[in-house]
Amino acid sequence: MKIKKNVGFGGVVPAFLAFFCLVSCNSPSPFPATEVLGLQYFPLAVGNFSEYEVEEIVYELSEDPQTSRFQVREVVESQFINQSGDTVYQIERFRREFESDPWVLDSVWSARRDLNRAIRTENNLSFIKLTFPLDNGSTWDGNALNSLTTEDYLVQDFARPFSFDSTSFPNALRVEQNNNCNLVSLDRRVEVYAAEVGLIHSQTWQVSFDLNLCADTLQAYCDEQALLPLPELPPEICIQFGKIQTQKILNYGSQ
Repeated sequence: MKIKKNVGFGGVVPAFLAFFCLVSCNSPSPFPATEVLGLQYFPLAVGNFSEYEVEEIVYELSEDPQTSRFQVREVVESQFINQSGDTVYQIERFRREFESDPWVLDSVWSARRDLNRAIRTENNLSFIKLTFPLDNGSTWDGNALNSLTTEDYLVQDFARPFSFDSTSFPNALRVEQNNNCNLVSLDRRVEVYAAEVGLIHSQTWQVSFDLNLCADTLQAYCDEQALLPLPELPPEICIQFGKIQTQKILNYGSQ
């Protein structure tokens, strides 16, 4: 059996295709470029990994502060389509005390991203980490997808260099998740994201103060530290209980 050639439109079809390509190939895409939206600050791909150094200081009443240091490794292990049709990336999180120790699986989280927002689910709580397009002064409720109290996240230092220790990233942004400091307590949480890398640095201060010891210094501390990208820690003598945690990226790539 011979397959018949369609010769009836021999000159029309190529001409139409040429016209279609001329129009469509030169027309701007209806979607903004990745760089315009800021999607590069929250990259997601199977095989991506990041390793962090974590320092955690825990304060308890009438006891000396307890400092622990450990490392965390996050690996995007797989992806799947959820019931809403979204692509979800499963993140395996490993932990070890020392570099010479083997990695031990600690937990499994997940993340997803579209043209509007980047969402990360941590210990069964979903947080809106970023919203797109990104820009200085962008705000949103980071807890809109969970049952926690509303928290207005704020983008600062968008598309600017960020450095810590001897590490520098030329294109980063800072997200202030909370910045509540008063004579009784401090709740400040900051995350820093770098283009094509993702989360590179975070700090959490959630402590209660001893007003009897530090009434004269606390207000000055709150006023002075509020605008600093990475403020100094409050005087330890002022802290009754709580936690201070710092996380810094050590290594990243694709396996």
